[in-house]
Amino acid sequence: METVDIWSYIHQPQLQGDKPSITALSLKPDGTKLVACAGQRILVFNALDGTLLKSLKGHKDNVYSVSFSRDGTKFSSGGADNCAVIWSEEGKGIVKYSHIDSVQVVAFNPVQDILASCSNSDFGFWTPTERSVVKHKLESKALSSAWTKDGQLIAIGMLSGIVTLRNLRGLELISITRSAPAWCLDWCPHGTCADDADVLVVGCWDRTLSFYHASGVQAADEQQIDFFPCSVAYLNHKCLIAGGSNRAVSLFSSDGVGLGRLATQGDWIWAALGHYDRGKLVVTDNSGCISLKSIRVPTVYDVCEDYVAWCETGATELRLQHLPSRQLDTIKCNGIIRSVCLHGRQFMISLPKSIVLCGLMGSPGTQGRLYRQIVTLSVDHHDDQAALLSTGIIISRRNQVEMLDFNGSCVQEWTFDAKVGCVEVDGGSDGNESILIGLESGDLFILYSCSSFPTLTLTHSFAIAKVAINTARTHIAIIDEKNSLYLYELLSKEMIFREDGVTSAVFNIDEGNLLCYGGCGAVTIRALQDSVYTRTIDGEVIGFRGSRILLFHNRAIETFDVNLSTLVHNLIESDRFDQAHNVACAGVSGSVWNELANKSLDALQFTVARDAFLRAKDGTFLELIDSTETKVAQQGGDTMLLEKAKGGFGGNVALVRGQYHEAANHFT
Repeated sequence: METVDIWSYIHQPQLQGDKPSITALSLKPDGTKLVACAGQRILVFNALDGTLLKSLKGHKDNVYSVSFSRDGTKFSSGGADNCAVIWSEEGKGIVKYSHIDSVQVVAFNPVQDILASCSNSDFGFWTPTERSVVKHKLESKALSSAWTKDGQLIAIGMLSGIVTLRNLRGLELISITRSAPAWCLDWCPHGTCADDADVLVVGCWDRTLSFYHASGVQAADEQQIDFFPCSVAYLNHKCLIAGGSNRAVSLFSSDGVGLGRLATQGDWIWAALGHYDRGKLVVTDNSGCISLKSIRVPTVYDVCEDYVAWCETGATELRLQHLPSRQLDTIKCNGIIRSVCLHGRQFMISLPKSIVLCGLMGSPGTQGRLYRQIVTLSVDHHDDQAALLSTGIIISRRNQVEMLDFNGSCVQEWTFDAKVGCVEVDGGSDGNESILIGLESGDLFILYSCSSFPTLTLTHSFAIAKVAINTARTHIAIIDEKNSLYLYELLSKEMIFREDGVTSAVFNIDEGNLLCYGGCGAVTIRALQDSVYTRTIDGEVIGFRGSRILLFHNRAIETFDVNLSTLVHNLIESDRFDQAHNVACAGVSGSVWNELANKSLDALQFTVARDAFLRAKDGTFLELIDSTETKVAQQGGDTMLLEKAKGGFGGNVALVRGQYHEAANHFT
């Protein structure tokens, strides 16, 4: 994963003595507004473009915490003036009440209209139906709080290291003792405390992340981290983010295994919130900078014969499916999956610092696992471009391509003049497989695993992002950095056509003259020239076999069958019978074969006609075709002589069809 800035805001204090730091954030549930603490003010932003909508003054001292309500119609704030304030979405004060000490944390219930406010010595629940706020004593200063997703429990982390779990009446159900201040905490977004599925992550200033069920039982091993955590939040039930003294937002698996950094800031991180499904991350630090970032989750998938592998809901889990039986398996990895490659009976998973090699089990479709792990290789500083061969592994490092054996030793190396943009295995015999290498310079090379000398295949105008080659090795499809698809004829290097707005392209495995590509909400099938079939559907095309297409859409695999009849009919009408036959072989109905058989017979295309009649299970004309081919051979191969002779071929065809008037015309 990585992030890209959408907008940034640098806070400039308006009051003398105010600090520029922004200590807390809260997003409106629909993601359209953002509120932030800035000294004694509450800043309200348009979360989509970063426009500052309002700067609210309702506290007499620094504001420490803000929280949006579940329906987004109001938000709350709490600060050093001992007050909690509830605001309308438009920024008008609704309710103000006080504690005897500084209000450190406010948190709206995610299910009910209840606000929890936590101070240095107590906490209370505000509801619109009660005139007063009943307070409950705390044994230490509150630092953090979070509700379970069903709104039945609230966890409050304190300076003493104690985390107390309270019900809606304020009664303590569970107390968890840590050895350092519980500065931040959050509940996993799935499950309910009723079935003990909720998991609480606690970030403490002994540099640890710890995990607990709602029952207080430890849910996962405590994880040591290399910074003081000031903010922790789940992105989804698969991963979480944390930031603090490391001046970065770090990504962790749901059980606290470090996966790398998502974003880096210039000062301590005070708050980081993410929404995985929307692909957004908002961060603020001690310098007063707020940044909204787009989370780019790597698109990871591969398909080979009867198997497909992809990342579904999290970047640390791989799904493996045997397509005929639809049997599924899940592979959990201790790192962000950068790429996956299937080859024969093996597949590999590329992680930031390692490559995991696995073998497919010998009996797919039976109960049990689909794979077995073979070996894990330590491979640092490699790019996302990697491929699996029968005898080794291909990785790229900027402008270098290396071949590793299955022990991790480099056995071959190639150096290019530009950074490698894509790597695609083209097949070949074991030990002599060919690999297509697309460069950011636009050059496309082919290299063989047994040779030290790559061959320049063609030169494109822009950086090559993806490449596909048909089974006959006659045509190659290139998608460049501008998402433009180009189809080239390899021998002549001639460009056949271009299409913009394309994100994926594959050739049909059974019929190499069929190209399928997707982008801009549509999937298109092309018979290399100008015959086109288009279907409106979102997703990246990852496989095309027969009439079935595999799509990667919404981080899941979808399959659908296409009707190739229209495409075949168009080719027949333009007298391209060989191409029509090739497309029909990918899968059409018997009526289409009948149409192709009769049309090609009329055009004296006997080879196509014979096969089409056989596939249509119609033997009526087979004897006539055989006898006619014999005559043609005797006449030197000129089929047009048949039409010139009395009782010519056209008359015989009309007789067999029962078209006697037409037959008479041929014989007169």
